[in-house]
Amino acid sequence: MMVRPLAQHAAPWIVLLLVVLAAAQVTASPMARGDFKADFKSFLSGPALVGSFQLVEEEGVTYLEFGASFKAQKGPDLRIFLSKRSPESVTGDNAVNGSVRLGLLHEFTGSQRYRLPADVDLTEYSTVIVHCEAYSKLWGAGQLTFNP
Repeated sequence: MMVRPLAQHAAPWIVLLLVVLAAAQVTASPMARGDFKADFKSFLSGPALVGSFQLVEEEGVTYLEFGASFKAQKGPDLRIFLSKRSPESVTGDNAVNGSVRLGLLHEFTGSQRYRLPADVDLTEYSTVIVHCEAYSKLWGAGQLTFNP
């Protein structure tokens, strides 16, 4: 009977373990969280905006992430903003004033992620906004609650 070195037996398991570890997503702890509150409700479709969001930092980069439960009514030119205003004081007319534009809404439903500019001082911003910029129509907003 021929005895193979331990390395030959262990090699496939080590390779498998490395593949599994490489494929695993490491979830960063959220820096802040919040829930959207719709600015309007459609008789047929319900609230214009529902779902949760969080800010996370990965490798020195901060992202705004929408949860799997995120849902927005379809509309043109929906954009994501960080605002210094409280959610209650944001309107369609003032939503973009002093706000940081993070980009166009990627999808109307489900998880998505937006990279924050490196020079954004998060201590100055308290609200996440979804807004139709073309028609100055606020879809909704949510308060950022920072972890202690």
